[in-house]
Amino acid sequence: MNNTDESLKFHFKALKLREFLKDSAGLSSSYNNIGNCFQKKQNYSQALKFHFAALKLKKNRTLLRNS
Repeated sequence: MNNTDESLKFHFKALKLREFLKDSAGLSSSYNNIGNCFQKKQNYSQALKFHFAALKLKKNRTLLRNS
């Protein structure tokens, strides 16, 4: 297992914990980190999936804060 695979393993564990805690800021960060790992592995479709999930959460948090 290389470092990127190991990173993905731990980022997915963090994601599960943040989902359990309903930590939207942490979820956004986890999605972004997972996207970065997939980008490093040149799996761009998966990277985009997780980056867009992070962006969606970030936008929702910004909208809630500004309303």
